[in-house]
Amino acid sequence: HNLMRNLRMQCSAILFVMASVLFASLHADATAGADASSESRPNILFIMTDQHRWDCIGANGNKLILTPNFDRLAAEGANFTHAFVNAPVCVPSRASFFTGRYPHSHRNRVNYTPLDRSEILMQARLRDAGYSTASVGKLHLYPPTVAEAKRTGFDFVELHDAVGPLDRFSDYVAWRKQNDPQADISYRAYAKDIQPGKNPFRQAIDDKYTETTWVGERTRHYIRTLGESKEPFFIFSSFWKPHSPFEVPVPFDNLYDDVTIPLPLPQTLDDIKRLPLPLRLLILRGRPAYDLDRERLQWMYRSYYGAISHIDREVGLMMQTLKDAGLAENTIVVFSSDHGDQLLEHGLTGKNCFYDSSVRVPLTFHFPKKIKP
Repeated sequence: HNLMRNLRMQCSAILFVMASVLFASLHADATAGADASSESRPNILFIMTDQHRWDCIGANGNKLILTPNFDRLAAEGANFTHAFVNAPVCVPSRASFFTGRYPHSHRNRVNYTPLDRSEILMQARLRDAGYSTASVGKLHLYPPTVAEAKRTGFDFVELHDAVGPLDRFSDYVAWRKQNDPQADISYRAYAKDIQPGKNPFRQAIDDKYTETTWVGERTRHYIRTLGESKEPFFIFSSFWKPHSPFEVPVPFDNLYDDVTIPLPLPQTLDDIKRLPLPLRLLILRGRPAYDLDRERLQWMYRSYYGAISHIDREVGLMMQTLKDAGLAENTIVVFSSDHGDQLLEHGLTGKNCFYDSSVRVPLTFHFPKKIKP
């Protein structure tokens, strides 16, 4: 039990230690005299995916998924095989990442609840240390506004929390209305002309107007613009995917058409009734999916993999932008996720429990100057 508790501390604790070491080095630079230069301080690009299982990265042993850019980050940096989040829910997990504190300390235990205003988040520390700070995509603070995000320490904010009731706060939704000729079609809609035997989750809108592509493009914008300054930057680049629902655009919808992905063992109602009461209630709440059609489940997995490959493409473009701007060698790139996804393991979809699939996440640090493969 002590080992598991320590492992589950890793994810937010490592980030907090990273920030602490960085602040110490900044202080050392500041007191070293005229030779200390802000140009020597590393930039930080923190990439977060949502509901991304630890085993859905090629570098973590998955032989079927196509993630060449995530794999390159892992091969060239420090890749953690046993990183666990402190909560299998978006908001409390993200609060732990940014405060370095347990949910019982920062007191954010469920989604759509405000963080105590006395909490100091990593972006505020970095801004106070002279960093330009930007957030793109899913932030999941409450209230879900640009003003709240700036209050926590971000200088530049482009939000997309990606659920219908919050679309009025979404910069992505506003951008799409101005740029997508088919903006009247929901970004969650499935295509209507899907042939039998093809992916039923093919997205109705074009790849270039999806939330994943938008996060990638806007992140690259901030890499280029903030990279022109003498001050270092901290960019939080946060993707909604591979979080359900499972819509995925062309060409990623058919990327795994010919791949049979191993599925979790089927669970019966009798199997579920033998589980502890909290798990039983979790699995059977609402519309239980434990007996989901196996072919549909296979397409869910293929779409989940496709969404990750889509993100991987955007990460590759980010890394190329860093290189083109001459920033790659002096930028710390951190990649992780806020939690995993059961994907019907133990008869459960989503997360909200402490099985490995819900709390074990990918975690990679890439920093050519300091981290050796």
